[in-house]
Amino acid sequence: MAGDHNKAFPRQIPPMDRILQEEKVRAVLQDIGWAYGVSLLNGIVDNLRKTVLAGDLSGPELEERVRDLGQAIRQRSAGEARPGLVPLINATGVIVHTNLGRALLGEEARRRVNAVGSEYVNLEYDLSGGRRGKRQAHVGGLLTALFPGFGNHVVNNNAAAVLLALNSLAEGKECVVSRGELVEIGGSFRIPEILAKSGARLREVGTTNRTRLADYARAVGPETGILLRVHASNYRIVGFVESVPLEDLAGLARERSIPLVVDEGSGNLHDLQAVGIDGEPTVGAILAGGADLVMFSGDKLLGGPQAGILVGKPDLVDILKSNPLSRALRVDKMTLAALEGTLLAHRRGTHGRDLPVQAMMMIPLGELQKRVERFAEKIRRAVGDRLEVKLEPGESVIGGGAAPATSIPTRLIALKPVEGKVSRLCEDLRNGNPPVITRSSRDSVLVDLRTVPEGREDAFLEVIRSAMEKPAAAGKVRR
Repeated sequence: MAGDHNKAFPRQIPPMDRILQEEKVRAVLQDIGWAYGVSLLNGIVDNLRKTVLAGDLSGPELEERVRDLGQAIRQRSAGEARPGLVPLINATGVIVHTNLGRALLGEEARRRVNAVGSEYVNLEYDLSGGRRGKRQAHVGGLLTALFPGFGNHVVNNNAAAVLLALNSLAEGKECVVSRGELVEIGGSFRIPEILAKSGARLREVGTTNRTRLADYARAVGPETGILLRVHASNYRIVGFVESVPLEDLAGLARERSIPLVVDEGSGNLHDLQAVGIDGEPTVGAILAGGADLVMFSGDKLLGGPQAGILVGKPDLVDILKSNPLSRALRVDKMTLAALEGTLLAHRRGTHGRDLPVQAMMMIPLGELQKRVERFAEKIRRAVGDRLEVKLEPGESVIGGGAAPATSIPTRLIALKPVEGKVSRLCEDLRNGNPPVITRSSRDSVLVDLRTVPEGREDAFLEVIRSAMEKPAAAGKVRR
């Protein structure tokens, strides 16, 4: 704090009209926009006055701050211009990481997004007929090819798809669902709450761990709108459990002339047993098992942009399309472009090569081991004896509410600081350029290259090198 003999006073801050006459200030305002710059200047001056009143500036320091107001405006403007969303490196081994943006788009999807982002496009224009067209047509053909004989519709996420289906088919009626499927999904959204917003009434059946066909049969009556089955998302009940096979539930739905609606959630189109993941039915298998309508995400196992996709009996899908909510929940041109490129890979059968989510799941363990060994050696050469670098077995996970309680064997690089704490190294990596997000154990930072594209390894290595060049924080003990 400044001494009283050299204390700064608020009256030493020039009035705004005089500040605006300063040459350096005027030059900055003309460069960044006058009204915008003045709004920043007002905030800077207010903060400066508060600092003076708190006694945290001397007179000479205040004079220097006033002289540098032009530079302060420019710095504040540059800070606001920095993007809030920044690319980072996901070294956690969580393939569909909700907090890190879920699925990485494939090359074809990225190319299409770039193409439509800077040009006018035929979003709702029929080029052949020269008249207004339908935006769903751009992905509708591919979805029809993937699910022949079924209608389809796309909204902005899977929670929206559930909301639309419930509101369209069961508003004012009962929705029968097992107590074991009343899950909470990401962001604290709960199925009962979405159901309530839809206008449908919840009718719970069975218990948390056991629900039988007879439970559904007893619940069905004149007020029943739909039978609903929900993906278990991020959890799985094991042990003394019982659930109704899909085919049996579909039989009851047909017998009572009630739609069976299934929230598949994960967007799985292919058998995943080859990569060691069991119990994840495909959308096609659910439809073949008798579901009347299936909803799933575009940015989970499908490997595309955030979207909610509905596939089912054409007459039911038509009801959804005619609901006014469809307009409120519709997708934009960027989403459609990315989804089109993603669906094309599934249609061609090149998903395992062209879609990062699928490719990450399918990396052979032996191939991953060799890559891990090469990268570990690069780390050793880059940081010398400042890090202990070891390899150890581990597990990657699908994440994003897909394939709960299922993991994929992987190989981890364990980084143990010779000086300093693991938490400090995690923080330095997280604040790197680009940021690197890792896991950690009690004494090591854990790196899983399964979720790190090979093209990002050089940048990753540079972040590690920079982190190890920082001095250990004061008071850190040697470990």
